[in-house]
Parts: sequence; structure tokens; C-alpha cells
Amino acid sequence: MTTLKALANLTQKVPVFRFKGSMSYKNKKLNEVIKKLHISNNINARFIKDEDNTSRLFFVNNKEENLKLNNLVVLNSTNNTFVEGKPYPTETGPYSYKICQDKDYKIFHNSIPIIRLHSQCQQAISM
Repeated sequence: MTTLKALANLTQKVPVFRFKGSMSYKNKKLNEVIKKLHISNNINARFIKDEDNTSRLFFVNNKEENLKLNNLVVLNSTNNTFVEGKPYPTETGPYSYKICQDKDYKIFHNSIPIIRLHSQCQQAISM
């Protein structure tokens, strides 16, 4: 289990991230892939539509087989809390992490930041 001291160390790291696109939860069906990201040689991330304004983050290899990454930390950086990985669907499925559209996240693998999600909720103006 990651300690508060480790959390403090992770949040002090200020990586340089390059923009890799955005994702929208609008007009997506339940369990539809919202976004695919290539992380490294044989690690890819998949954001899959869950309920309302949430998605589930899964990791897969190049053959689309689910992975459970060791030493992975998903941090809700809006309120500095850890997001616990859970099997989804319940108890039989691969590990996933619930992501809410209106929160910011930092994801670390082996203490190295690999993904940053920044919420950019917008409003449309009509007149």
C-alpha cells in the first residue's frame, strides 16, 4: 500500500507532458471505448465508458489482453486521494480504475508519471 510519504514524493514530481488529445463522454454508449493510448512497448491504456460521466481505465498489451500492472498508482489529484483498482465486472473481470469526468488525475507506473488527465468541463452558450 502506498503511504502518505510516498504520495508526497509523487506529487512533488513535475513531469513535462505533451498533449495527446482529449476525450469526450458525450454520445458514448456503455462499455464503448472512449480513448486508446499507447504507453510503452507492450502497455496500452483504454478508457471505456461507464455510467453517466465516468469511465474505467484498463491496461492491455498489444494483443488487447488485459494487464494488471504492478507498482501502479492512480491519484485523484483534485483531492489527493488514491483510486483503488478493482476487478470489473465484479470479481471476475480485469482490474480497472474508475475515472470521473470532473476530476484531475495523475497515473504513475514504477513511480514514473505516465498519464495526466486534466478536467476541462465546458459550457455551451446559446442566445
